[in-house]
Amino acid sequence: MIFFSWAINIILSLIIAILVRKLFSNIYIKRLSFSLVLSLLVSSWFAYPGSSNIAPIMSIFIFDVLESEYFLQMRLLRPMILIFIFILIFDLLFFRYKSKKK
Repeated sequence: MIFFSWAINIILSLIIAILVRKLFSNIYIKRLSFSLVLSLLVSSWFAYPGSSNIAPIMSIFIFDVLESEYFLQMRLLRPMILIFIFILIFDLLFFRYKSKKK
């Protein structure tokens, strides 16, 4: 059941990121928006420090904002930024290869 919920999360995240990508006409803004939205929705981290439970970063961020006084959590930004960079690099390399192939 957990595998199914993570698979649905990834599929819906991809669909949302592709739809956001289609909103822009500039190729660089498309790549940045796709990478940002996908990294926000796909990234996961430990639910709270010292825990072994993993949850999506957006849900952790929403609950932290509602429950605590801290608005910016560095423990959530680090994995999200890392995934953002990986997705952006992959996107740049993939489309560069695709454009040279034509």
